[in-house]
Amino acid sequence: HGSRPGDRRAEREVHAATLAAAAAHVGIAINGRVVATVNGDRITADPEWPLVADDTVSFLVADAGR
Repeated sequence: HGSRPGDRRAEREVHAATLAAAAAHVGIAINGRVVATVNGDRITADPEWPLVADDTVSFLVADAGR
């Protein structure tokens, strides 16, 4: 997928043991407004959610569109 100017979506590979560590690598804070999907099916806002090798994480703003 191509990126548009100003589009902050990007794929990055990081090594992190928790969701908070992965978020920190990409400059995001898990703060109640941000949630994550893990492997496309689990939605969580738990910063201590454990990650394992090959997990795929997507960060979403929970109140997008408001």
